[in-house]
Amino acid sequence: MNELFNNIFFIPLIVALIIQLAFILVLYGHLAFRRKNNFMPADHEFVPVSVVIVARNEADNLYEHLPKILKQDYPEFEVIVVDDQSNDETLDVLKAFKKHYSNLQIVYIGQEVNERTGKKLAITLGIKKARHPLILLTDADCYPLSDKWIRYMARNYSPARPIVIGFSPYEKKKGFLNYFIQYDTFNTALNYLSFAFAGMPYMGVGRNLMYSRSLFFQHAFSGQLHIPYGDDDLFVNKIALSSNTTAEIHPDSFMVSKPHHKFIKWYRQKRRHLKTGNEYKFSHRFWLGFSWFSYPLFVLLFTGAILQNPYSYIIWGILAARYFAMWLIYSISAIKLNSARLIWTFPIMEAIYNLLYLPVMGLISRFSAKNRW
Repeated sequence: MNELFNNIFFIPLIVALIIQLAFILVLYGHLAFRRKNNFMPADHEFVPVSVVIVARNEADNLYEHLPKILKQDYPEFEVIVVDDQSNDETLDVLKAFKKHYSNLQIVYIGQEVNERTGKKLAITLGIKKARHPLILLTDADCYPLSDKWIRYMARNYSPARPIVIGFSPYEKKKGFLNYFIQYDTFNTALNYLSFAFAGMPYMGVGRNLMYSRSLFFQHAFSGQLHIPYGDDDLFVNKIALSSNTTAEIHPDSFMVSKPHHKFIKWYRQKRRHLKTGNEYKFSHRFWLGFSWFSYPLFVLLFTGAILQNPYSYIIWGILAARYFAMWLIYSISAIKLNSARLIWTFPIMEAIYNLLYLPVMGLISRFSAKNRW
């Protein structure tokens, strides 16, 4: 034991372990140990909902997925699709659906409109068109896992908590790119859902996000119009509080999205999303950064400690304790988020993600040019 205390890395390693376990067991435990809630209010208790979808050149996706949204089992709702400067058959598809679905509304933005605000103008026009007090956002390439999607999202709404953060996984396909996208989506959700359940909501995804119409017009995108992205997470980051936000993780509330098949398209999307993180509140950037930094710090300290005492059962036990806690919490969370295929690769994927992917993409996103959507 004396030789351990002579190891300059041992005490810092113990501190790093405590920090890591705090994030894993306490913070991420909010998601892992969240009890499943099957309660469903009566029909008359539900608030009418306006689903808003922004589409640009999405004729094929709308043809395939829009009926699943228009046929939702919900007392009173409408679907507003904003055709944002499409040059394909998007508008024709929408007009054809309009003949058969009275709850479909169309907003058209012509190609002559010169706007540099990403989706913000389209979302604003869609919400202005909305007749109902509750807004539910999704994308044209998304489809619900259940006809109860709106119900499960709307059951969380109350005047005191008008923001509901949902989860949107990607379709499972073959290949490493899809597997990495699955892990990235899970890791992102693990963070924003755990933080939300812990009382520190900092983002939501526009593929599955609900808030009140009045709340939107109280804040809109003021102070963010110069940023051509962040219509979902920056908006939530600005207005979400522990007192006005909740999250929904029932599988019937999930909206599945089609993943990119080409690395360059996924890379551009992720670069834009990571760049958005630079605009978060300082407190959110601090805790997210601290959460990430504590992992490579632990790895570095363990490496130094084990090089000095390679046969120490205590040092190896510290590593085992950390990874057992991680694997347990991540696995329980993955099962909740329909991501069980990731369970057996968590240790290696965590290392690749935190030691290689995030540092490289973080630097690229910080110094890259702004993108339109």
